[in-house]
Formats: sequence, C-alpha cells, structure tokens
Amino acid sequence: GEFEVLDGVLDVMPSGVATGTEQTRSNLVDAFKRSECVPGPGRLAVYNLESLITDKAEPGEALTATAVWSSGLDRAAVDLDPRSVGRFLAGGPHTPASIVTGRPGAYLLRGSVSIRAGGRASWSIVLDTGLDHSSVDRIVREFAVAGVAERVNEDLAVGSDRLRELLAGADAMQRTGDPMADAHHLSNVLFNSMRGGVFPYDQRIPMADFTQFVEQRNRMVAQQHRALLDDAEPWVEAADLRKMAEAAQDPDLVRLVLEYLPLTFSRRHGDPSRPWNRFSIHVTDDDGSEILRYEGNWRDIFQNWEALLHSYPSFFSHVVAKFVNASTLDGYNPYRISREGVDWEVPDPHDPWANIGYWGDHQIAYLLRLIEGWERFEPGAIGRWLDRAVFVYADVPYRISDRAQMIADPRNTITFLHDREAAVAERVAKLGGDGRLVIDAGGDVLRVGLAEKLLVPALSKMSNHIPGAGIWMNTQRPEWNDANNALAGPGVSMVTVFHLHRYLRFLRERFVDHETLRVSRPVADWLRDLSEAYRDGPDGPIDGASRRAMVEALGVVADAQGRRLLASARSDLIEVPMSEVLEFFDLAIDALDRSIDVSMRPDGLVDSYNLISFPTVDSAEVERLGPMLEGQVAALAAGLLEPEAAVRAIDALFASEMHRRDLGTFMLYPAAEIAPFADRNVVPDDRLPEGIETRMPNVLVRDGSGRLRFRPGATNAAELERLLDQDAVAELDRPHLHAVYEQVFGHAGFTGRSGSMYGYEGIGSVYWHMVSKLLLAAQDSYWSAVDAGAPASATDGLRAAYRRIRSGLGFAKDPATFGAFPVDCYSHTPAHSGAQQPGMTGQVKEEVIARFGELGLRVVNGCVVVQPGLLDPAEVFADAADGAAAWFTFCAVPMSLRLGSTPGVRVVMADGEVVERAESSLTAAESALVFARTGEVLRVEWQVAAA
Repeated sequence: GEFEVLDGVLDVMPSGVATGTEQTRSNLVDAFKRSECVPGPGRLAVYNLESLITDKAEPGEALTATAVWSSGLDRAAVDLDPRSVGRFLAGGPHTPASIVTGRPGAYLLRGSVSIRAGGRASWSIVLDTGLDHSSVDRIVREFAVAGVAERVNEDLAVGSDRLRELLAGADAMQRTGDPMADAHHLSNVLFNSMRGGVFPYDQRIPMADFTQFVEQRNRMVAQQHRALLDDAEPWVEAADLRKMAEAAQDPDLVRLVLEYLPLTFSRRHGDPSRPWNRFSIHVTDDDGSEILRYEGNWRDIFQNWEALLHSYPSFFSHVVAKFVNASTLDGYNPYRISREGVDWEVPDPHDPWANIGYWGDHQIAYLLRLIEGWERFEPGAIGRWLDRAVFVYADVPYRISDRAQMIADPRNTITFLHDREAAVAERVAKLGGDGRLVIDAGGDVLRVGLAEKLLVPALSKMSNHIPGAGIWMNTQRPEWNDANNALAGPGVSMVTVFHLHRYLRFLRERFVDHETLRVSRPVADWLRDLSEAYRDGPDGPIDGASRRAMVEALGVVADAQGRRLLASARSDLIEVPMSEVLEFFDLAIDALDRSIDVSMRPDGLVDSYNLISFPTVDSAEVERLGPMLEGQVAALAAGLLEPEAAVRAIDALFASEMHRRDLGTFMLYPAAEIAPFADRNVVPDDRLPEGIETRMPNVLVRDGSGRLRFRPGATNAAELERLLDQDAVAELDRPHLHAVYEQVFGHAGFTGRSGSMYGYEGIGSVYWHMVSKLLLAAQDSYWSAVDAGAPASATDGLRAAYRRIRSGLGFAKDPATFGAFPVDCYSHTPAHSGAQQPGMTGQVKEEVIARFGELGLRVVNGCVVVQPGLLDPAEVFADAADGAAAWFTFCAVPMSLRLGSTPGVRVVMADGEVVERAESSLTAAESALVFARTGEVLRVEWQVAAA
C-alpha cells in the first residue's frame, strides 16, 4: 500500500553559534537565522546567520553555513518550515516553504512511497557544518555528476567496515545461544571504546606520530634523540620501541614510551555541565589521516582503559605509567587526562560549576584494578619497575590546608596558587607538556621508582584515616561522584577503606620479596612518621576523645609532610629496609580492620559514608549515614568475606530497602521520604521565645497560621549568619539560633543531590554503573571461592546470587519493563520513567570484563584458563554442526567453546601445528602469544564439562 513519509530535523543550527549563546539567548539566535533551498538537484538547503551575533557597533560577516541535502525518496519535496509538521498531522493543506527567516529552519521530506511486502525503501539525509562558500559550491557541482547517492552509501559502508574492524580488535564479536547477550556485549564494547578509545594498529607504533608525541611532551628529549627518532622504521612494534628506549639509557625517553598510547576513536566525556566538557569525537583529520589522541576525566577514562586492556594486555604497563605519572607529591590526581599530559580545574568566580579540588573517586580502586590486571597477565612485571626511577609527579598548583584549618573549615581546604600556575605555564611554553611535571632543585624532572608512586596514595589516604569512620573526604570534591557531592568536607568514606584494604594487601604481597625499596627522603620520612603514629594510636574501644587524638596525631604527620613538599624537591633516593615498609602495611591494615569492624550493621549491611564533626577541642564525633549500595559493593569487592558470608551479604542487600522490586535491581540508597513544602521550615514552638520574630525581622517570620518560619534568605548557615548581622543579633544568642536552624533543616546530614533530586543519582533512581559493579564484585567472589576450594554450597550460592543480580540488568528485560532499548547500557532509571541516557555510563566497563567471566575465561598467573562455573547452558548451540557451543574472541584470537564430558583444549597455530591437551588452560608460552596478538595462534578450541 501507499503511505505518507515524514522525516527530518526540526531545528537545523547554522554554523557560528556558540553553545553558550544558544543555551542562554536562543530567541536572539533565531532572529539572525536564514534557511533556504538551493535550486538544482540534490534538494540542498543552506542554513546561515545573516551576520555574526554581537552587540558591538561593528560588522561581522557570517561566512560559513550548515548544509543539508538528501538522496532517495525521489518524489518527496523539501520543506524548511517546522510548522508544517502540525499542519501535516492535522491534514491541512501543504505548501512547502523554500525559505524561512527569523526562526528555526527544518529539513523535512514529504512524499509518498510504495513498498511491496518484503520490500524496502531507503533514503539518506546528509548534514555538514562549518562550510565556507567554496565548500557549498563544491556540493552543488557534485550534484551535477551522477552517483552522489552511491558515493554516500559507499562512504557509509567504508565507515561501517572500519567500525567493525576496530570493535573486532577489542573483542566485541560473540555468537552464543543468547543473541541478546551477544548484542549487549557488542554495545558495551562500542561505548567503552568511544569513551576510552581503541588501538587501531594493534601492537604497531607509527613512528611519525610517536615522534610528534615526544616533541609535544618534551622538546629537549626530542632534540637529544633526533637521530634515533628519524632513523627508525616507519612502523615499530611496541615491544621493540620499549627496547630502543631502554638502549638509549634515557629515563625520560623510557617514560615517554610508557606514556605513549596510540589510541583513536576516543571522545571527551563526562558531565556536560562542566565548563570545560565538550562532547566530540575526531577520527580523521582534513587529509584523511587517522587522529591518534584521547582526552577525558581521569576517573572515567582509566576505567574504560581497564576493560580495553583485557584485549590489549601489552599496554598494561603504559596505562599504569600514565596513571601514576598523573599523581601529585601529596598523593592525589588532577581531574583531566589527555595525550598532552594532565590538566586541572581552575577557579572562576563567575561560573558556579568551575570549582577546584582533588576528586577522590575510586583513585585507589582504579589503580588497584590496573595493577592487579597487569600482574595477572604478566606475573612479576611490577616488581621489575619498583626501583626504576623513570616515574614522575604532576605539579598541580593546589595547596592543601594544614590540619587545624581543615578541622575549622573542612569544606574549604584547597588554595589555588596562581604564581605556581604561571610558573608551570612558563615551563610548558619552553619545554612542552612535561612542563606540568614537578622539577627538582637541579632544574631536571623529578624521577622516582614505581614503589614510591604506589606508596604515596596509600600514605595520603592513611594520613586522613578517621578511626571507626573512614577516610576523610577533605579535598573539596566528592569521593565517588556527584551523587553525594555535599559530603566533600564533613564526609568520611568507608568505601575507600574497603578498597584501600585490598590495595595494601596487594602491595604487601608484591613488595615482600625485596630487601629494600628506593624512595625519596620525604616519602621515607612520611612512611616512618605514619608508622609511629599508628603504633602509638589507641588500642582500645574508639570514642570521641581517642578518635580526636588520632586525627590530631595524623595531622601532625600530614602537616610535616606538607612542609617538606614546600621545600625544593630532590631527586636523590634512599634505601628503606623492607621491614619498615611491611610494618607500615601491617599497622595500616590493622587500623582499617578496626574501622571495618565498626562499620558492620546488625542488618547484615555495612556503612558506606559517615559524617565527622569536632564539637569540642578534644572530641571528634561520627554520625552514621544510612546504607548505600556503594558500600556493599566495596565490602564485597574487598575480598574480606568468606564465601558463605558473601552470600549472606548479597541476600541482605536483596532484603534491604535498596532493592527496587519492580525492576529486580538496586537503587543507590533507600528512597528518601521528603516532607511536603508546607510542612518544611517550621520552628518548634518550644525552641524560641514568643515574639522573637519582631526582634529579628530579617531572620524569622510567622505565617498566617501562627507558625514560626525562617526567612527565605536563610538558605544555609552562612546566609543565616548574614541575616543575623542585619538584625544586629548578639553573639551570645547566635549559637542557639544556629542550633535551632540545624534542628529544622538537618544540614549536617545533607548529602547533596542524592537527597534532593529525582533523576540521575537521586531519590528512587537506579544507577546502573553501580549495579554492574555489584555484578563484577559478585563474580570476583565466586572465582575467589572456587580458587580457595570452598564447599559446593558456597560456590552454588554465589553462582545463584550472580545470576540473580544479572537478571536485574536492563538487557535481561523487555523494552516495556526497561522503558528503553534493552541492548544498550543506560546511565540511570528514575522512579518516574524508563531508563535514561544511553551509553553515558561506566557500566559498560564492568560488563565487558564480567562477560568473559560468564563464559568461563580468566587469566590466572599469566595463563588463559577456561572454567564453566558461570556459563549459562542456554548460551550453547546444542545442534551446532561442528559441535561448537559458542564463538568469541580474546585478544583478537578466535575461540570456540563446546560442552563435553571432560575438559580439553585444542590450539591451532598459524604454521599448521595443532596441540591438544586434556586440560582447561593454555601454557604460559601459548598465553603470551595470545596476549601479544602476534597472529601465531590461529584459534583456540575449548571443551568444558557443564557446571
């Protein structure tokens, strides 16, 4: 039959409109718009400004435009008027508009098409922007030549093939008995790659690009090694490039090789409200060359790289180097990472989003996962870098308050050093991106070993440990994300305690085989001072007095380290006996154990975040916030629970108020009950004397019902103080008024967005990334139980718990239940709607990693192992012609999986050799070839016994 077709864009933006202008002055922008059809073939329309938008008394020609054209649907007419949609739906008369001025211009195709059963019709609408007159003229001329539509289709095919090639390299392609799981994995890899990038040339390094990278980062190093860079072959294997740098015996060249990441397809990502965040993805430059670069928030991009490295494990050392070289002398990370190096937030009093501070979100957890993965794929590699002084520090122009100032005002602890920023900018102008690094007293880049870079974050966190409460969040930024943004200052994190416990245990296991470690003298002093503070710390029950004493003692250590950092940095390293390092680990782990014990709740859950206050000069009191999903995930991920206890912890989570039963999954925290507006801001009658509002008219007022209210200007304690000044309230009366204000509003327990908005990470919302973290933590618990030889009751319980969590994910739901296209990951699901924001979530990272575990594939001590414990029998093709149950790739090596009575593996080499064994693992040598992606392993065929 015949039907009407309506398609198009309802507001085509001309080029030359700044984002801020459109967001704040869209009506003004509309007034400058002109949209018109260009006569001739191709149905070309051009959208431009009549002049640049300015209030200055000067002309400004708008010399670029946006162009839209279409091919296919030949009988359709172009209409530029958005109002035509309404007329079309109302069945009114239709006169296509070929020019629209002073308001938005659309690009609408209106026509008829006849499609037979089983047939198809297709057409294309092509948009391009930033075109000058010659570019528009070129498009007009191209329509005079036949085959424009075919060239569009060819270009789309080439782009699609290239995308498939990039995703195949990142192990996106799978075919199992569960097509939804396969499609979901492909989507996860796609979004993970878009966030972090992919390696388009596998292990090969384009030397021209590497040379450009060295020149961008350090012009002196580039000049010193000009002959080496110029004489190298155009393409070099990554391993060979590392050997070349080692042979040159220049630690800075070695470092730059480690930091070089030839990634493409990466886009800047993160909260678009940030003043510096611009979503964009650049794949090729004007001459068609592939662009190798990346940029992003460090808290986002490193997690995406973690998943990518499971497909490109040879780059683990590079990513770890990039991570630790972005950290500061005091143990923190700046917010932004790019090919050019590091960047940080700067203050802007005119932009409420332009705040500064160190984001603590999962700093320890992200680094831990990277070094754990590196050690699994390349056992012993970390130990070989511990004492090699090729790692550096970022010179971020922040200074952290001393402990007394921090206690007095924990929300304002970071000072931006403009003079230091200017000095950094001057160094960058002379040297390149390495000018953002710490320079030693001799004018050279300060270099230390990996041991120091791994120790310093732990020393920093343990300097801010509050016994029985958590790690103090005193760097002006949230610990995890914006959900609990108001906890920055009074908040203490048990989440970090759990991750830190696992981190310290990992370091202890890696360091124990060394007799000494070489670290800088300030770090050696920091370690010894901390050990002494913890040796002398309280050994009995923790109360307000003993807690305050420990906070003060750790403050003395932190302040002393701060003074050392203000002195000139020195590159001379000293030997620290391993016994001292191990003693610090043991003391720190013991202190964290005691805090963990206090965090255990009677309902089987754990505390996630708490609040610290200092009501007197000799006390530190803790207010415990309610349970949150993040804390349960961190406790499970810490690996401290016995298998049976892990099952009980997951059962407690399902029984909690965090369980959103309509979706079978979890909210970040139980949904808060907020009083109606009319019932808020009511001062209890017995708290203030009758008639006080007449003495404080700027502070208090009575409503028509006689209830006493605070004035609208009293939005927080600081504003209340300002209003008290206006009414000249005596100092003696102010503490009581502040106490009443706190009783009414409860600002001490204010967590931020989590308790005041109904979307994103807010009230009643599912935040899917945290659910996927729970999934992966449950999987880790399962494999730990298997490795420990736990009884079947425990492993069966953890397997069932894993599948129960997995069944609550979006891809396991139908579209009506999920409220969105279930194949893709989504950021969050509010209580009032379906899933929101596809692809904008770190959930993709966790699920990429978890997917391999579901198929039974793991890397243990450098060997690829397949164990079917979590494999769902529904994923097998029982009637497959070749007996294979499932197909997937790992490190781009094709693998097949079939069920059988006994385990076995068949390794097919590219040279024709075939090796078969009745085992469930590859040898270390075979695994190394898989990890190196050399192509020598043609495919691997696994047989597993069904669980």
